[in-house]
Amino acid sequence: MTPDSPLTQLLDAYLAKHMRNGAGSTVKQYHVTLGNMEKFIGHSPRLSDLSDDLVQDFMAWFISRGRTPRGANKLRSNIHTLWSFACRNGWLSKWPDSKALKEPRRIVNAWTPEQLRQLHEALTALSGDVAGIPEDLWWVTLHAVIWDTAERIGAVRQLTWNDVSLDQRRVTFRAETRKNKTEDKQHPLHPETVAFLGRLKEHGHRLVFPWDREDSYLWIRYKAIRRKAGLPCDRIHSFHCMRKSSASYFEAAGWNATTLLGHSSRAVTEKHYLDLSIVEGDKPSPCDVLPRLAVAEIPEKTAAGTN
Repeated sequence: MTPDSPLTQLLDAYLAKHMRNGAGSTVKQYHVTLGNMEKFIGHSPRLSDLSDDLVQDFMAWFISRGRTPRGANKLRSNIHTLWSFACRNGWLSKWPDSKALKEPRRIVNAWTPEQLRQLHEALTALSGDVAGIPEDLWWVTLHAVIWDTAERIGAVRQLTWNDVSLDQRRVTFRAETRKNKTEDKQHPLHPETVAFLGRLKEHGHRLVFPWDREDSYLWIRYKAIRRKAGLPCDRIHSFHCMRKSSASYFEAAGWNATTLLGHSSRAVTEKHYLDLSIVEGDKPSPCDVLPRLAVAEIPEKTAAGTN
């Protein structure tokens, strides 16, 4: 490979060596990164284009188009991975050294109880079909499984009936279908969810949740369902919001959402998955306990306030 070789060729070499069984979504993100890079520099990017200044300017351009620092850092990570791969193979000599952007810590928003009811009502009102399955049954069962397991939509969609035991009320997500592909994870299922799955199984598909349309249409359809329910339709309220909701309500019940989610770091759970308005419930805020300015006095300690 030479400095004039396109980065698409470098990506092919990297995927062949390190990601032969990689998740399709991850591979797609690398292609999206190179596609955005081509738009930024105006031509198909080559190895000789790689520089720290280019990466920093590329991230700034990405931000200027209304994207987030977290998204820009993901582009940087993808480029650094390919660049480092080129250096390890002797195709480039200068290693990447661009700096990541600071990512603001956002408040986690899960579905409120009222929003969950709105969503459920919208799902039960559906009247079409998915792969010959009544659409309301398909969607309600999908949400019931995500709610019981807090698993990602990608893994849920790859479930086969070999992964489900209706008699034992359990579902097993195979390592190959999960994000890090390192371990299986098994979850009990609520009797109501088992009943939904039993009806779904009668339709005779290999996959628990077959989808007979374009893959991207799943997200388009879900957005339309949320809009009809009067719920937020942005990206943070898509399928992953159900995972965050399950984790938040589980934590609020006194259990450890980090274990439920399969995270190795508690910090990741707290930073990205727990909605404190749900987890902390009726925990008082300063405005609930402080005297108003006009009548300020030192308040007496309460039992809760001494903790």
